[in-house]
Amino acid sequence: MKNNLMRYIPKEYKKDVVNIEKCQGMVYNEETRKYNTMIAVTWKDGQENCYQNATYMFHVLRDFGRS
Repeated sequence: MKNNLMRYIPKEYKKDVVNIEKCQGMVYNEETRKYNTMIAVTWKDGQENCYQNATYMFHVLRDFGRS
């Protein structure tokens, strides 16, 4: 698990993270016209979510929670 990526997980969700890592390759975002490094998070309940970058992941979890 990458400890430097854990700082992008809001405090209330940190205990539920089993694994967090950067995915291989880059994904192009049409809206921002930039390439993003995908972040894969595996949760305690077995669910895996992918986010387009670490900052986006932080804001989604903080504002909307896990889906």
